Amino acid sequence: MDEKKKMNINLKIVIPVIVVVIVGIIVAVLFLGKEEGYRSIQVYQVNGEVTLERENVGVMDAYENLNLISGDALETFVESFSRLKLDDDKYVLVEQDSKIEIFATGDQANSKTDIRLDKGAITVEVENKLNDDSSFEVTTPNSVMAVRGTVFRISAATDENGEPITRITIFEGAVTVQKKVEDGTLSEESRIESGKEAIIYQENEEEVLVILDEIDETLLPKEVLEFLQEEVVRDDHEIIYSDEKIVELLEKLEDTDDTIYTVTFMYEGNIFGTQEVKNGDLVSKPKLKPALSGDWNYDFSKPITEDTTIEFVE
Repeated sequence: MDEKKKMNINLKIVIPVIVVVIVGIIVAVLFLGKEEGYRSIQVYQVNGEVTLERENVGVMDAYENLNLISGDALETFVESFSRLKLDDDKYVLVEQDSKIEIFATGDQANSKTDIRLDKGAITVEVENKLNDDSSFEVTTPNSVMAVRGTVFRISAATDENGEPITRITIFEGAVTVQKKVEDGTLSEESRIESGKEAIIYQENEEEVLVILDEIDETLLPKEVLEFLQEEVVRDDHEIIYSDEKIVELLEKLEDTDDTIYTVTFMYEGNIFGTQEVKNGDLVSKPKLKPALSGDWNYDFSKPITEDTTIEFVE
């Protein structure tokens, strides 16, 4: 066999092999790249009335196993809640009468997560400590919280003057907090340790941060305690509460009476509306206002324990 024929035979063998290798490399790059860049955000539990708002889509009912995308807004209503899972190791309980927006970019090795809590409360478990290239923040109207790996609760409400109040409760680890100052910038960081609470509110037109040495357990709703019990204790987190302590707190809630109280919303001496609220539950802030400016003179993070009248202040 002459050299020319040998070369043609070799080329017929080598070229297909090269093509297969190139195709394999392309496929590997495409598939590995897709998996590395994937951010999973899933609604895995819905209880009651929960809605999703998505840009260019509108508002729809949320449902279990619904996949969210960055920029989605989730809202829960009275006696309703939802649980979310991000990247298989971050869990969020969206409590009743709450609204959040989720912004998630990057990949699982370089994740950037920002949850904007407009109202209500969330409880969060960041199961695995974040690496230096990742971040997890919660933003409220008057503060920004950053975590690396912890279990915490954040509520956002308003005071009697309509000014924002943020309460931060740490069950494990620590959270760094920055207040939003008047010009829109952020203050220096303050660190809140496990077993403590912090409240951020406005006083003399300035945001003030007060750190409390103990957690007010009377403000922990049933769904929060169940979340801690099911999601955290089961995963052997070293939170401040043992399983026995959580059971004790749940039993205390069950022992409270089921008295129904009437909450009356007033504007300029007239009844704007009423709500019937069970003892210890939260009243829902009306979606409509009786005037263009002003707000309701009440802290909506405070449980109802008696008949209550709430005035609208302009």
